[in-house]
Amino acid sequence: MGIKFSATIDDQGHPRLDRPDLYSKHKAQFKPGDRVFVSLEKATKKTIRSNEQNAYYRGVVLRKYLCNYFGYSVDDMHSTMASMFLTIEPVPGLPITLSTTVLNTSQMEDYLAAIRHWASTEWNIWIPLPNEVDDVNDFDLTKTLENGGL
Repeated sequence: MGIKFSATIDDQGHPRLDRPDLYSKHKAQFKPGDRVFVSLEKATKKTIRSNEQNAYYRGVVLRKYLCNYFGYSVDDMHSTMASMFLTIEPVPGLPITLSTTVLNTSQMEDYLAAIRHWASTEWNIWIPLPNEVDDVNDFDLTKTLENGGL
């Protein structure tokens, strides 16, 4: 199974990774001489989840509501939510958990809606919709990066 990394093409035509730290982490599994596939796909607004969605997810859904309630870190809460709502079983008996980085904007909203529904029905935790958030600092990408990152 592969992993996708988003990037922006610079003036010289070279990709500049949005998360070089994740790339460095994952490239460690390869050794010199390994063959890999590289593909380029133009991202559209519907191709990948937006930074605003991810800031809302990390800053509001996780940090402000679920982490405060359960006492987990953002990364631990993210892992828990992903295992609950992003686990698929393409091969019977071999489940895999998807990353939010592979979700498009519609799939990301479905994921967020599932979490909000679960929090509300199972734990009586009301999580506001993005347009219902009063504090714009909850969407501050810099603050979100400092507290568990995109």
